[in-house]
Amino acid sequence: MGKAIRLFYLGTTPNQTGNQQRMVMLTNMAAIVGSFSYFGFALNYALINKDVFWPVIVTNCTFGVLLMIAVVLNIKKRYILASVWLNLMVGIPVFLSLWFFLGKDVGNHYLFVVFAILPLVTIYNRSKRCMIFFSATNILFLLLMLNRVPPNSLAVYIPTDILTVIYFFSLIFSLTLMIVLFLLYTFLIDRFEKDLLEKSNNLQKLYDEVSRLAREDSLTGAFNRRKMDELIQAESLRSDRYNTFFSMIIFDLDDFKEINDKYGHDIGDQVLVQLVESVKNDLRSVDAVGRWGGEEFVILLPGIKIHQAAYVAQRVCKKIEKTEFIKGIRMTASFGVAQRTKSESFESFYRRLDQAMYRAKSNGKNQVCH
Repeated sequence: MGKAIRLFYLGTTPNQTGNQQRMVMLTNMAAIVGSFSYFGFALNYALINKDVFWPVIVTNCTFGVLLMIAVVLNIKKRYILASVWLNLMVGIPVFLSLWFFLGKDVGNHYLFVVFAILPLVTIYNRSKRCMIFFSATNILFLLLMLNRVPPNSLAVYIPTDILTVIYFFSLIFSLTLMIVLFLLYTFLIDRFEKDLLEKSNNLQKLYDEVSRLAREDSLTGAFNRRKMDELIQAESLRSDRYNTFFSMIIFDLDDFKEINDKYGHDIGDQVLVQLVESVKNDLRSVDAVGRWGGEEFVILLPGIKIHQAAYVAQRVCKKIEKTEFIKGIRMTASFGVAQRTKSESFESFYRRLDQAMYRAKSNGKNQVCH
């Protein structure tokens, strides 16, 4: 069973859409099942009267072999050509058998036309009208076939009671095959819709993760420098337009290299994570904390003037000093505070902010300067 299913998958690729894979699989299925059915009809006609039906037998066997070329074309990724070839190899022998050998009142071969149409339905299912047209065509072929089973031309060779058995067998077989094809097509649609939904969910998760990494520092969860640049630029534009104000804090951990050298970078990373969580808990929801680089961080304070920002910096400075980090580590930080003036460029604003932090470093660290 598994090998048979793999036959239907021949020619499909992982980068195809669900609709494209359905088209390939249905083409393979129509070619394989249709080919074996042709051989089956050839065998039936041979058992009835090989001498009389030899043109039909040869036609069925020939086109049974030719049908398999559709599978080869799928393997070579010539999908449209495979589907067109399939319909030609079904339509031509039906025409030859019905009009030249058996007579147009024979209906068995209509079934193959129904079967071959399925891949084309998959290719052209872009509109509901097209789907309705092909569905109606399938039903029409089925009715034509049932009205002409068993073929009258075979009455000369087969007793009446056998013809009755053939009639009911053909009726049951035809209806069963139509139901199976419908269920199979429904199953394939459901399966590929589930695969598509799963891939869509995976892509959404990947997009969310990429978006998060684009704005957050992967270690600490604070905003990264790129995101902080966007927030500062947006706040600057808002400040200039509505004549508001904002301040910023920049701080650098004192002698953090000694912690990495003594405890290792893994412990140092955990200290940074704990630090950011501690600082965030001491700020408003509208404030933004970002990792500027290494052990240097910035805090954006919308609507805050310089004296208020200095108070916030002092509070954060004292909290860091009193916090006992992992492994009992204690540390301090040096803070620079500045308020942006109207229409001031970011370069000028950041220069004042950075100079204030270095004054705190020069004056003995663990303090706030502005």
